[in-house]
Amino acid sequence: MDERLTQASSIIGYHFQDPGQLAEALESAGVHPGRPDGNKRLAQLGDALLKTILLDYWYGSGHQMVAGNDLVQRVGSNGSLTEAGRVSELDRCIYLNPSQRGGAAPNVIKATVTAVIAAVWIDSGRDWRPTEQAFRRLVLGAHHPETAVPAGMPQLLML
Repeated sequence: MDERLTQASSIIGYHFQDPGQLAEALESAGVHPGRPDGNKRLAQLGDALLKTILLDYWYGSGHQMVAGNDLVQRVGSNGSLTEAGRVSELDRCIYLNPSQRGGAAPNVIKATVTAVIAAVWIDSGRDWRPTEQAFRRLVLGAHHPETAVPAGMPQLLML
């Protein structure tokens, strides 16, 4: 397996049955001629999965609606997901278009984070357990608990 795939797999703690799923998740637009949009389709699915995971945590906590919205805004924001990609060093695994000089742009990193979550979801046969584990390692693991968890949210998110 390619070194970037091995590193990304290690970061999220998941071994892919089909490494092609992970490779697609790490591709920025324009890298692969057969996929001109790169990982954007997976990223769109990953956005929905990320919100579902966050809102499932919130719902189980019994907190008010505003806490759920705050959780999605803080942890699922572009800035937060870009930071998660950088802190975890997933950004170093991205296959960049040759025109993207100087490293991955924030929107590319954010898309890659969510695309990787979706890739785990698909590769695992749509199993929540490894998907949530990858989310925890990649997104929650990249933050200090006080920035990842909105005020008043229980220890539930830091398991």
